[in-house]
Amino acid sequence: MKIVKVEAFALRVPPEDGSVEVEWGMDCSLVKITTDNGLIGWGETDSNPAIIKTIFDMPTSHYLSYSLKDLLIGENPLDIGRLWNKMYLKTLHYGRAGVAIHAISAVDIALWDIAGQYYNVPVYQLLGGKYRDKIKTYGTFIPYDDMDKTIETAKRALADGGFDTLKFGGTPFGLDEKYDIEVVRRLREALGDEIGLAVDVSKLWPDFGSALSRMKKMEEYNLAWVEEPCLATDYDSYRRLASMVK
Repeated sequence: MKIVKVEAFALRVPPEDGSVEVEWGMDCSLVKITTDNGLIGWGETDSNPAIIKTIFDMPTSHYLSYSLKDLLIGENPLDIGRLWNKMYLKTLHYGRAGVAIHAISAVDIALWDIAGQYYNVPVYQLLGGKYRDKIKTYGTFIPYDDMDKTIETAKRALADGGFDTLKFGGTPFGLDEKYDIEVVRRLREALGDEIGLAVDVSKLWPDFGSALSRMKKMEEYNLAWVEEPCLATDYDSYRRLASMVK
């Protein structure tokens, strides 16, 4: 079995207000890999869709600056580990982190999709088997400057999805400490103590001190978790926060 076609799709819903930014979930990148025996694998990644597409479609420059499409055509899609390492090495000049890893991750998902179809088993079976029969889910939403509208959105998410836990994040959350504390306080008061509440900072807090200050002030509201309070590679700050915050 060989890969015969690799396609990347950049999807985007234009913002209605004319802004250069779109809301979370309004753009994404899809990768489609087709084999010579007709199997099709799909992958997805959350990154800049136009750049992701370019990484697949661009002409190869040299041995450390390859197009992902050129690296994959003709390969056996079941050689997932080898292909991951091949892509990682051959994108050295523009990769190692960020958008290149995002693109490689989409390929990885698509290859596992193909493997599951080829062996006629769920992908989780190929990854070591299942550990449980069900998993807990939670609702998610983006808050507003208007606190009342934020609370209304949270209550609707709980009612519509039947959730007992909510996570929220996205600007304006993360930009101002006073707002961050206030929206957590108002949501906890409105939803009660029985509802799990979590926040997704998306790395918007500028430094360790800002993260520590906010998280200490949020302790009394019993958050289930705080997601990405610092840059992903700031391991020391994560270690310190874990030891200093309940």
